Formats: sequence, C-alpha cells, structure tokens
Amino acid sequence: MKTILFVLSMLIGMTSQAQSFCQNKTLENVPVLADGRIKPLRVHATEIKKKVFTHNCDVSDAELFCYLSLGQRANLQNEKKCEVLLKVDHEKVMKLLSRTGHDVLPEIAEKNQFALRTEYENEERLGRRESGYALSLARVLTGLAMLKEIEAGQDWKVLTEGHQWQPLTQIPSEEREKIIFSQESLLKQQEAEALKYEIILDRLNPFSVAIWLGLLAFLLTLGSLRLPRLFNYGYVASVGLYLLQILTMVLRTLVSGRAPVANMFETVMWAGFGILTLGLILSWKKKDSKILSIALGVIVIILFMMRFSTTMLDSSIRPLAPVLRDNFWLSTHVTTITLSYSCFAFGWFIANVALVLFLTGRMNTAQVLKMNETIRLNMQVGSVLLAAGIILGGVWADYSWGRFWGWDPKETWSLIALMIYMMILHGKYAGWFKNIYFTMLGAFGFMFVLMAWFGVNYILATGLHSYGFSSGGAAFLASIFGAQMAILLGTWLRIKNASSGVA
Repeated sequence: MKTILFVLSMLIGMTSQAQSFCQNKTLENVPVLADGRIKPLRVHATEIKKKVFTHNCDVSDAELFCYLSLGQRANLQNEKKCEVLLKVDHEKVMKLLSRTGHDVLPEIAEKNQFALRTEYENEERLGRRESGYALSLARVLTGLAMLKEIEAGQDWKVLTEGHQWQPLTQIPSEEREKIIFSQESLLKQQEAEALKYEIILDRLNPFSVAIWLGLLAFLLTLGSLRLPRLFNYGYVASVGLYLLQILTMVLRTLVSGRAPVANMFETVMWAGFGILTLGLILSWKKKDSKILSIALGVIVIILFMMRFSTTMLDSSIRPLAPVLRDNFWLSTHVTTITLSYSCFAFGWFIANVALVLFLTGRMNTAQVLKMNETIRLNMQVGSVLLAAGIILGGVWADYSWGRFWGWDPKETWSLIALMIYMMILHGKYAGWFKNIYFTMLGAFGFMFVLMAWFGVNYILATGLHSYGFSSGGAAFLASIFGAQMAILLGTWLRIKNASSGVA
C-alpha cells in the first residue's frame, strides 16, 4: 500500500512540475532546432499543429507541445479534458476510420494504421500518389508518426554546451528547465538576431493585420467612385498596407537570411506586393480610383489565400535547397519573374472586371478602350520582366546545372507564356485585336502564366524545379480555369448577339 501511495505521489509531483514548466510563457520564445533551422518553440509548435494536429481545450500551441514532449497527454486529457486529435480532411478516409467528423483520436488512427498504409500503397501503385485521397492518407500517417516522435521527446532539440543539439530525453530531468532557459546565451550572434526577428514576426502576425487594412482600403477606394473625397483616405490606407508588406518582407529576409522568394507562399506574397505597387503608381498617375480599387481587390484575395490556404501555401520558413543557395541569382531571377507575374495578374484582373461589366451592359466602347490601355501597359512591362527573368534563369541554370536551357517544364511554360503575350501585343499593334477582343485575350493569356506559376508545381510536379513543388492547388487551378472559360464564352455569345457595335 505504501508503495502504491509513493508511486501515486511521484506521478502527481511530476504532473504538477510539468504543468508549472509548460505554463511558463517564456517557454514560447526558447530556441529549438527543427526542419533544419533554429526557430522559437512557439513557431515550431504552431507549424506542427497547422499540419496535422488539433485540440479542444484552452492551451497554447507551445504549451500543448510541451505537455506532449513530457509524455503528459493522458494527464492533459484527464485533468483538462483536452483531447489531441489528428486532422482528417477526406470523406473516404473518415469512412475507412468509421468516423463522421474531421478529427480522429490517435488511438483510432493507430488501430487502423495497417489499413491506412495499405490504402496509400494502393493509390501509389495506381499512380494516384498526388490525389486528394492519397494525400489525406499520408497526412494521417505522418501525423501519427510525428505524434509518437514528439511524445518520445525526440522532436524537441535542446542546445547544450559545445553548441550541440540534443533530444529532450537526453537532458537530465532535474537540469532541463535551467538548460532550456539558458539556451539563447549559447546561440551565435547571427542565430540570436534571427531568433529575435522571428519572435517579432510571429507576434506581429502581419497577414491578419493586412487583411483588415486591405479590406478598409478597398472599401474606401470603392466608395470613392461615388464619393471622390474618400479616395485620399483609401490611398493613405493603401500606403499603410504597402509599408506593412515591406516590413513583413524585411523581417522574413532577416529571419531566413535570403530574399523572400524561395517557395510558393513567398512568390504569392511578392506578387501581391508588385500588384499594389502598380496600383498605387497607376492610380496616382491617371487619377483613377478604379485602378487602385481593382488592385486592392486582388490584394485582399491574395491575403485571404495566404492566411487560410495553409495546405496550398505553406508559410513556414525553411532552409534553401542547395541549388538555390545563391542570394544574387535568387534575388534577381526569381524576383524578376515574380514581378512579371504581378503585372500579368493585375492586367488579367482588370480584363475580367471589364468583361463582367461588358456582360452586364455597363461598359461602352470608350470605357473598354480606356481599360485596355492599362491592360496593355501591364502586358508590356510584364513581358519585358518575364523575358529578363528567363534570360537570368538561363544564366543561373548554366552556373548551377551546367546548361543554359533544357526544356524543363518550368522553363518551357515560362517561354510559352512569354510567346503568348508577345503574340497578343503584336496583334494589338497590327490591328488584329481591337476593343473587347483584346480584353478577352488579356484575360485568356494569364491562363498560361498560371500554368507556369502554379500548374507546374501542383499538376505536373516534375522537373528540376522540384524545390517549389507543393500540394493542394489542383482544385484551385481547375476552378480558376473553369470560371475564366465561362466568362470568355459568355462574352463571345454576347458579342455574337449584340448589335451595339462595342466589339
């Protein structure tokens, strides 16, 4: 009996100690080694949660990660009624697990681990490795493996004397707290500075702020179409959004030590920045609030994508692939290409606004011509930037891969997009494409840019540009292509049936 009481008292003491340690707010900022780089524990814990975990209690991500790493999941469930669940996002996977909800207990996933793995291997054998079902199966299996690693204390790497990173389980329990909270003093100066900047970036949460600021600016500029005095307020809010974007990119640069253009999330961020730059310049130069309101409409959509499309656009900062570890070429080639996409995207959105207005009968010939001038300007600047980016990419490819051009899918589709836009611009100057026909081609041309930008990564997923591949974007692209073709078909039918002479 005494032995049982002693064991129970020891367990209670360990639980109390774990609670005190994990609830320490300072813990969120301690450095951990994960995904090949040093980051704050809170950032690492949040990234893990976004991928595979969820929970139904009021504890922070860092606190949850701490409890799991100390093997306290059972106590967390008993004392705080907190269940740690694995995310399930496919109906067939739910059916396989005999579940009706989108979350599953790890024990249920582990019990069905053989069935999950068998189904994934079947999908792989049938060449459907990138299907939504296969990806969902992989996420559950990966989440289960990750949870086991965390609970074994192997995922939490602690910095010790001699600049050695060791798993939490290798640190004596009586020394853990002292060692963990003294890690920052052991970091190199550059590592310590990057850690501080990432803490600022994480606390600032710029994309949540940017969404509200972008919506405010959009509503003000849209309202200025009826009340012109609102334009100045909208412009000021837009400049505030612009400065916030600059601050975000500067902080990501300081954290990562390279230009923020190394993954799909960052290229979308950079493209949004380019669109807002064009919108501010053109609206001020032309004194046209419609241009800025359209630019802000695009920005708001982009910000929502960046904030909520976490599977498609992963915001995690990761070390560069070896082939990308050249800041000069990364900063010049990728930035030039991405800014060209900004120009084409802005022109594409303006073209679709014009097409929708034409379809609803709210646009005349003079208005079509005015909007076409802005579309043409974006096409010209975008074509020059894309051509320059392709040449810079060729030089970098010769430096990195030993050949200037190899018909890699990314290279090929970038060249196709450039040729399409050159053809459209040539046809414009030759008089082949006039009025609403040019607007239609301005919208259609961007489909090739989307294929070069997203399609190679999300659909083809092959070639030497494999470091940019992601998942979850095929449905997004299909919906964009479908909506665009519907607008173009509607416009064509209206032209055929119209007698107004607009076309």
